[in-house]
Amino acid sequence: MAMYKLGHRHDDIKDAQQKLKNLGVFNYKNTTGYMGPQTEKAIREYQRARGIKIDGILGPRTKNMLDNETYAQTLITSPHVKGTPYEGILKEMYGKGNHAINLGKGGVTVTPEDVDQFHTNMENEIRPYYP
Repeated sequence: MAMYKLGHRHDDIKDAQQKLKNLGVFNYKNTTGYMGPQTEKAIREYQRARGIKIDGILGPRTKNMLDNETYAQTLITSPHVKGTPYEGILKEMYGKGNHAINLGKGGVTVTPEDVDQFHTNMENEIRPYYP
């Protein structure tokens, strides 16, 4: 994936703007696909809140976390996940911005790579319920 900086224009930027808008971080009225000062500021805010390198660049790490967080938020509200053990796990991951988290008294550490694998597994499990 490319690294998008101030002045760049791309559909990936437009997608990120919409996701940041949904999270309440990007407040510009339209998603344009242009990496201007407001988009850069929103990305910096997102990076700061998630504890990753704050550079205002939409690179692989930031985009991946944003995609995973958006995906987790969608799953949490899914009727096929609500009320299941997955709901609590997803809420924990979503609340932590997909950082390493500890689950239970055993101190099991879950890394971002584990989260990615979990998303893949969840998608495979719920796919039959969606057309």
